[in-house]
Amino acid sequence: MASQMEVFNTGLVTSVGLDLAHSAASVRAGLNRFQALEDTSVFDDDWEAPITGAPVSLLTKGYTQQARWLRLAEKAIKDLLSPPGSKERLIAESSPLMVIWALPNTSLFRWPDEQVPELLNQFLLAPLSRRIGIPLVTPSNGWICEGCSGGPRALRAIARSINAEDLPYVLCIGVDSLLEPLCLQDLAEQDRLKTPEQPTGLIPGEAAAAVLLKASTNGSRLKIYGALHKSLTLDREPENWRSLSAYKIGRELGALILEALSALGERIFVGDIYLDLNGEEWRAVTWSAALVILKGSKKIDLDSCEYRIPATSIGDVGAASSLVAIGLTAESVRRRYACANFSLICSVSDQADIGVVLVGI
Repeated sequence: MASQMEVFNTGLVTSVGLDLAHSAASVRAGLNRFQALEDTSVFDDDWEAPITGAPVSLLTKGYTQQARWLRLAEKAIKDLLSPPGSKERLIAESSPLMVIWALPNTSLFRWPDEQVPELLNQFLLAPLSRRIGIPLVTPSNGWICEGCSGGPRALRAIARSINAEDLPYVLCIGVDSLLEPLCLQDLAEQDRLKTPEQPTGLIPGEAAAAVLLKASTNGSRLKIYGALHKSLTLDREPENWRSLSAYKIGRELGALILEALSALGERIFVGDIYLDLNGEEWRAVTWSAALVILKGSKKIDLDSCEYRIPATSIGDVGAASSLVAIGLTAESVRRRYACANFSLICSVSDQADIGVVLVGI
């Protein structure tokens, strides 16, 4: 990244809280609201069992795809704007406000690739702008639809926007729902859901996170020291390609983490490490392989770090996971229960793209 960015404000909505404060407190306490999903079951011969999920039912029940994302994103932004004067300040200093998005891969919904930006502008950006009362604009490369590792890529796009256009603020929004019928069907067909017969599967969730960023100053706010993203070349033909490639993905993740830590210079990293482990075995193997690389480095003191796994409270939230972790980090710093001054956020997408974000004060 060409320069550091400052986390000016954050907003969050999850299954355990409709704002950042309640979500962060619930995740810290290890609470969850997992429940059997209505009208959704898995079958094995004559036996039927419900699928467990982590829905934000008050907001999303009865809504699908971009309408569902809109409901979640609107709530997260309104949480971000809740401090008195926040909205007025944004309107005064940014007209319009630039938005970079981290969204699920729309190919699953069979959207025509060439029409995706136009459809998202019409049915997501424009209604959101009207509802919050702030003019919003998204650059042509600001719709990042590739799963959870899209969060780091979105932050890199923000850094380029701030540097190129001298913008006072840029808003990054991550939103996803693995509870979409097509998502659930796809996950079930791949045997990736947690069921009585699949204890190593994932629990699908949904969330939205809004992170307002600006060019860094010398203040005491949380800063983005680095956001790295890498797409890997893998053989995705075998049905169990994730398990077969997990060790390679993990070694690449370990190397990317060390690259991100180079921003600290001679300092040794100690702090919270946010992981998107979700109960799937291949993700556990991936992190184990990354540890092999990290154990041999003097840039990080793993024994003094604390591991944070939000999915144990909110389920797998896909494309929103990296930005959710930034929100949780910001709250932990504000309330002074963070392990140290720096946090490391690691993500691996369903397509095995990897991302790393280093934040600190």
